[in-house]
Amino acid sequence: LSCKHCAALLEFTPGTKDLLCQYCGTENIIATSADQIQELDFYIYKDKVAGQRRSIDVSLVRCDSCGAQTQLPPEVIAEDCSFCGNALIIDSATKCTVIEPQGLLPFSIPKEEAFKEFRAWINSLWFAPNALKKYASVDNQLKGIYVPYWTYDCQTESQYEGLRGEHYTTQQRSTIMVDGKPKSVTRTKTHTKWYPASGRQSIFFDDVLIVGTTTLYKETLEAISPFDLKNLTPFNENYLRGFRTECYQIDLESGFKEAKGKIDNRIHNAVIMDIGGDTHQIHYI
Repeated sequence: LSCKHCAALLEFTPGTKDLLCQYCGTENIIATSADQIQELDFYIYKDKVAGQRRSIDVSLVRCDSCGAQTQLPPEVIAEDCSFCGNALIIDSATKCTVIEPQGLLPFSIPKEEAFKEFRAWINSLWFAPNALKKYASVDNQLKGIYVPYWTYDCQTESQYEGLRGEHYTTQQRSTIMVDGKPKSVTRTKTHTKWYPASGRQSIFFDDVLIVGTTTLYKETLEAISPFDLKNLTPFNENYLRGFRTECYQIDLESGFKEAKGKIDNRIHNAVIMDIGGDTHQIHYI
């Protein structure tokens, strides 16, 4: 897409709905879509709809160092990996067809502001490595990259049985020898009384996020989530202009397996809260 005024290539301006021309400064408005982001039934989508979804052809470059698969625009002839900093071999790019995402959360913080915050964070560290400080001193080193996610909703119904344990104490007197003389002491002993516990849990899980890449550490991604999903916008390639995009490495079904693991953990914690007491045993959920 080129500028309507000077025909130069455009980049998306975070925090706006504009594509800003880097040469003449003209703001080119991104057309607002009337499409709604639909939440699709998992099994129907998997069996019937997936092959009918709109697909897009992309050019992917795989980093030989960290394995990240980055989508690059056709005009880029040299680039470093946004994940590890190694030089990418553009000539090794491969063409592939991927299912177009339904929604996208556009960048909202301008690059200059993001870089200012990044530099302030570096300066706040007591023992920041010199290499990191040097990295933070170069203005064009900070790059924005879109990371793929799956999001799942799930209504769960669970029943459980177990035991609720409540502690109580008793006092026990005994005689011990101190300096060769008998001495009476009182000791407190803790016991547990068990009661049967059973019940049901009805929990709706909304937007369980599963990252679609294995490149970044999950701990890092957990630290920057949750995302502002209320501001999702229907997918539009124009929001990607000037940024990098990583493609999915985890498919829909694998993502659902991981989502179910997260859901199981939350149900387990809800059952523990429901049982109550000082301690518990769960026979089954």
